[in-house]
Amino acid sequence: MRRTILKLAFLSLIPAMVLMAQVPNPRPMPEIKALDVWLGDWTFTGTVKDSPNDKEHPLTWRLHNHWILSGFAVQADHEWIESGVTTKFLEVMYFDPAKKSLISTGHGDDGSSWISTLTVKGNTWFERGVLTDPDGKTAPFSGVWTFSSDHLSMTATQEREQDGSKWTSLRIAGTKAPLKRQP
Repeated sequence: MRRTILKLAFLSLIPAMVLMAQVPNPRPMPEIKALDVWLGDWTFTGTVKDSPNDKEHPLTWRLHNHWILSGFAVQADHEWIESGVTTKFLEVMYFDPAKKSLISTGHGDDGSSWISTLTVKGNTWFERGVLTDPDGKTAPFSGVWTFSSDHLSMTATQEREQDGSKWTSLRIAGTKAPLKRQP
């Protein structure tokens, strides 16, 4: 009796195992491959202006970008150095199949965050989003990122709007470190 119960229990698992074996691993949507241009280590220099009445001041910005979640997203680790103050950010870029858009969402160790939509046209990327400052104020922003043809350098500008004022908040140029070959 005991052997019969064990055999029946085992046999009842076979259909479930067969179904599991037939389910293919999910694959990222092809649109996510556009994020390849961001992979690697980037260094940017330029200027930033935090408000319409602020003066532009120097910025050094470092990014390390790599694939995560089996190729469904890119993680960007930021180090933003402005006026001697370093802020770290964690960004995740992914393709939203419902919206059919590339999305960027990020969070800073200063309490700030953002969410934006990325549109790619050739070597130019357009970004539109909303920034939330540490004090909870929100501000729409838009940016244009232009990559060189070899994708090893880029320039970018960003405009921000707050309390009815619009200004250029970022002007940068950057280069990507050559990828190291694996032995």
